[in-house]
Amino acid sequence: MEIPTHTKTAKAEFVGSLVAVSVNILAHFLHKQIAEELERRKQQDGLVTFDDMIKGMRDVICAEKNQEHGILTDLLRARFSAVFIDEFQDTDPWQFDIFSNVFGRDATGHVVFYIGDPKQSIYGFRRADLNNYFRASDSAKSKWFMPKNYRSTLRYVAAMNEYFQPAGEGGAFNLFQHEKLTYQPVQAPDTPKWTGGLRHGGNEVDPIRILWCKDAPDILQRTVALVAELLRRPHRTDEGYSWFGTHEHKRVEAGQIGILVRTNREGRRIKERLARRSIP
Repeated sequence: MEIPTHTKTAKAEFVGSLVAVSVNILAHFLHKQIAEELERRKQQDGLVTFDDMIKGMRDVICAEKNQEHGILTDLLRARFSAVFIDEFQDTDPWQFDIFSNVFGRDATGHVVFYIGDPKQSIYGFRRADLNNYFRASDSAKSKWFMPKNYRSTLRYVAAMNEYFQPAGEGGAFNLFQHEKLTYQPVQAPDTPKWTGGLRHGGNEVDPIRILWCKDAPDILQRTVALVAELLRRPHRTDEGYSWFGTHEHKRVEAGQIGILVRTNREGRRIKERLARRSIP
């Protein structure tokens, strides 16, 4: 007697779910065991990590929260009258508890600046939580934005504005798909430090180029090919890529190219492929 197909599918799904649950239980158990053993060894050897210091301070500050005078809290408030917290978008919950409880209350009279850009938050793997940024932003009495980009050329600034906020969308487009993550258009300074850009064969190259790739191997191949093309040295000096403006007529050098990757493995693969072409 043949088992119906739908029964086989249901059985496979059940087995898959059972395996997934078992793996999660085992991972939770191992994590708990490893954490306890790590804590025991640190105490045994008298070791303290950076996380231990942050958590220890956070625990003390939170314990003093409802006290009229807390020793550590009062000490910090007396020592710092103004606080500037840079890269605030990468603040983790423990750090935020410290800042908000020590300096974030109106009654303290301290000057507190949270400086950051939520679009640049990259330390989620170290417990950075954008909700801390949003909470601080919602509670801030005043907000200031930096309307000028002094590090880029005029054409590049314009291209980035168009990329993050396309003109044809009427301001409704949000690349980040989050109501509290929005793009603020910026301007280049009246007298920019850097001018020009890339030229190829006598023609100015667009500041941004978007490549559509079908899969990871295609991304790898096209990235390496693009780097090789940027560094190609044709017989005629006006046929390859070169800088114009601030670095007039200078060829593109390997050290001027940066490649951002998501993992170390991706970086190693690209480096290996570039090495095959004798590109350092």
